[in-house]
Amino acid sequence: MDNVIPEASDSVNKLGQYQIAFGSNPRKIILAIIVFSVFLALLGFGTVAMVVSAINTNEFTILFLLILFLPFDVLCLAGIITATRRITWQTIIYSNGLLLHRNKKTENICWEDVKSYTETVNYTHGIRYDHQIVIHLYSGKRIEFDSTIKGVDIVGQKLREKCNPLILSRAVQSLNNNEPIEFGDLVVRPDGLEVTVRENAWKRSKKSISWIEVEDIEIEGNQCMGPVTYNYVIRQKGKKEPWDCRSVPLVPNTEVFFFIVKRILGKS
Repeated sequence: MDNVIPEASDSVNKLGQYQIAFGSNPRKIILAIIVFSVFLALLGFGTVAMVVSAINTNEFTILFLLILFLPFDVLCLAGIITATRRITWQTIIYSNGLLLHRNKKTENICWEDVKSYTETVNYTHGIRYDHQIVIHLYSGKRIEFDSTIKGVDIVGQKLREKCNPLILSRAVQSLNNNEPIEFGDLVVRPDGLEVTVRENAWKRSKKSISWIEVEDIEIEGNQCMGPVTYNYVIRQKGKKEPWDCRSVPLVPNTEVFFFIVKRILGKS
């Protein structure tokens, strides 16, 4: 693999045996830098033109538009800086976890440190264009991977192989102790399912349904003028419309969630 760190290859520590190492994906990073640079150039040209126009005409409307343009200039510049820094990122996978080299910092992550993770693979017309993984640790830290990392597929595979059994074991123990299990906005309880409804950016409410009322929980795909999306559809007995619908990638530990609810419903 590219960008292997030789001194880490034979490391045997709490992370276990070295397995594989990989770096960034130069093609995607360069493409991102080019895209951000083009937008920054266009926005910069427009900003300069508006400044000159505002000076010459004393038009407050132009000054208002200038203020609106500036945040986009900053976002493009931040995108270029972020993409450039990722060129040196490296990930080393061991039998018991990950070793990350990012921005001149090194961090060890054991599989047992992973509290939850989400994985999103985006397709358009059957062609994959992005793969994102967000890992949440018990320490509260958040680790992100995407297609700018060459081995993002391997990271996803290892999370499913190594973390899912640990997360499932903890979930089963919680159920046996009559404790709720949180999967983001979904909470599995011994007597039913509770969901958080996000009505808008500020207002949230909760609703619940008992297991005896749940007819089934299914994963359904949908494509409408864009990428294919997959949703958990929760159906209530005797009701035609779904009781609730949730995007699969927004549900942490999604495979564990699906396994648990299917077992509870007796359909696994």
